Formats: sequence, C-alpha cells, structure tokens
Amino acid sequence: MRWSLLAPTVPSLLLACAEGAAPVAPPPTGFTVFEAGCFVMGSPDDEGDVFEKPQHVVTHPRFAIGTHLVTNAEFSKFLAAHGPTCEHGEGVFPCYDCSDADGRIDCAAGYAVRSGCQRVPDGPANGSCDDHPVVEVSWYGAEAYCRWAGQRLPSEAEWERAAKGPGGPSCGAWRRFPWGEECPREFQMEFFWGRYLRQQCEGAAWTRADTRANCVDTDCFDGFVKTSPVGALPRGASPEGVYDLIGNVGQWVMDRHHQSYGGAPSDGSAWVTGGRGRVRKGASFYHAGRMARAAYRVYDNPKNTFDFVGFRCAVDLAD
Repeated sequence: MRWSLLAPTVPSLLLACAEGAAPVAPPPTGFTVFEAGCFVMGSPDDEGDVFEKPQHVVTHPRFAIGTHLVTNAEFSKFLAAHGPTCEHGEGVFPCYDCSDADGRIDCAAGYAVRSGCQRVPDGPANGSCDDHPVVEVSWYGAEAYCRWAGQRLPSEAEWERAAKGPGGPSCGAWRRFPWGEECPREFQMEFFWGRYLRQQCEGAAWTRADTRANCVDTDCFDGFVKTSPVGALPRGASPEGVYDLIGNVGQWVMDRHHQSYGGAPSDGSAWVTGGRGRVRKGASFYHAGRMARAAYRVYDNPKNTFDFVGFRCAVDLAD
C-alpha cells in the first residue's frame, strides 16, 4: 500500500505537464529525489541481526526523502500549531515528551528551542539546539508532523534504499554503510549469535577529520557528546547526498515490526499489517559501530520517546 498525498503546504506553482495529464507538484525544498529502481534489502545469512533476513529485492517507484533529519526548530513550529497531543486510529498519545529534561524544546515557554547544544566537536555546550535533530518524539508525533507538513514517514524500504545506494542493472548491488564499505576495526564485534559484519573491519580507527558517523566515540570518534547539527558529518552522506542516515539519532519509519522479512512487500511500500509496534532504523550517538549498518533495524513501542531517536519525512512522486 502506498500513500497519496496532496500537501497543503506544497507550493501552488505546479510543473508543466502534457495536455490531458494531471498536474504534478514538485518535491518540497530539502528533499532528495530517488528515481524508480531496485535494491537488495536486508542482511546476508552470515551477517547482521536475525530480524534483517532474508535478503530480498525491492523494486520501488520514484519518491523523495528528507535530505536532513527534522530539526528542533522545525518540530517546535509543529508543536506550537498543533499542540503536544497526537490523535491516531490507535488512540490519543503524546507527540513529544514535554516533561523530559533531555528534550530540546521548552513546551512551557511557547515551544521555544533551548540552548545548550554542543556546536562543534569537543566545543562548549552553549549553542542553540535549533539545527540539531528533534528527539523525545514518539512515532505518533513523527507521523503527525509529516502529515501536518503534507508529507509522510518513509517506508522502511525507502529509508534503506536511501542508505544502501542503487542496486544497479541487476538489482544486486548494495552498501553496508551510506558512505561505502570502509569501516574502522572498532565496528567488528562478536555479539550473541555471531558476527554483525561479514567483512573484517581492519582499517585504522577513525579520527575527527575522517569520521563518517556520530556514534559512541570508541567507535566513531566524532567528538560530540550527544546529537550533532544535522549534516555536520558530510563524509557519511549517501551517494545521493542524504545526511545522517547512520549516526546522530535513530529514526522512526512507517512500518510495523516483524520477526523477519518473510512476506514483506517487494514494491517499496510500508508493511503496516500484522507485526507489532513500529520500526526504528539507523544507529545513533548512543549505539556502537556494529549497529551502524544500513540494514540495522529494531522494534519499539510507538509511544516511546528517547533522547537518541528522531525522524525524517518522505513524499510520493509521479513516475
């Protein structure tokens, strides 16, 4: 199932189109376009989590995904217009945890964004948090924000396509990380049932100059205590130029979580039947490098909020 969205906030200027064809709105500013194509989703048998299998080919239509994570400044405008409670078919839930001191938005002060975010690696934590990714947001809050903006949460397949790169003519190509295959030795770790990475990460430890992701400093040495400004680590961008797919914060997607990909949609749409909870993708500043893979996924309760989880939005595009 795909979602048809006609955004009230999308500019009224429409693209010129052939006579008799329906007008098509251009993608919003700040979105990266992905042409229709295919890629390999999931992890191979000897790598990754049991929930990341089996690997399977997904053929997706054209879509666009947020180049950057949604920021505190952007989400504060939503809260001011919408309020902190989100209604959904499943009930009424908090959009944002206003009571948590880890939140960067002060609900009692008219949804003003706090200062106290670290601006540069190892720098003082006294700068504005405006351009840091929003955290302490529930899945319901992320879904409501995207809908309010005339957009939607990305499907898990769309998110993973953005992080893995195109599958090529045979649909078989894929990347473990948005930046390619390079990883420091700290990423290699035996964990419970086996290796998280098939390859050995034998490269030298990353330095601040060449780090690709904001994750725990013993793995990534990014220099930030928690979140970083969106796009602060451009060496970790995807081939199409999407930032912070790995590191900074984990990210809500539309899909419900299933024990495996058996029966998953192969058309890039969200898997919203069966399963439980919702899926989070990507690693965060809190996670070790073994989780910093494009295929990494985890279950969570959509009511939960964390200081290491945010989101980005997506839109449908005409072929």
